[in-house]
Amino acid sequence: MATAKKHGKQYRVIAYLGMVDGKKQYKSFSAPTKAEAERKAAEYKQKHKSTKALTDTFAEYAMASNNAKTNILSPATIRKYNTMVRTLDQKYKWFASKPIGKITEHDVQVLVNELSAVNAPKTVRSYYGYINSFLSFEGIKTS
Repeated sequence: MATAKKHGKQYRVIAYLGMVDGKKQYKSFSAPTKAEAERKAAEYKQKHKSTKALTDTFAEYAMASNNAKTNILSPATIRKYNTMVRTLDQKYKWFASKPIGKITEHDVQVLVNELSAVNAPKTVRSYYGYINSFLSFEGIKTS
């Protein structure tokens, strides 16, 4: 969730709501206090979550997200992300096939534990960074 910034006499939060027809959607929330502005944004996002997105599996949602970033990221980065998703789908099916709205911090920690048993620390960091940034950007990850 974005943090509130002072905007005149009020605090304002600009919350990312997702993609609609290929365009990013944002909504602005203002309040006299920083906490209140952030609370308004969080409540709105919670109330208006896309149920379609929350029923997609992690692998489906991640691949669609990667494909949407082809003009932003380098081809090597896109290949790396797609390889990560395919590896998760093949070796860690329990995580990749889980509905995106049901992934918890505990699930991510268990996955990191399993990855640590067979991979180098740098590889584990790469997977964790990708999964963590992806889920937090989409506003799905529960803290």
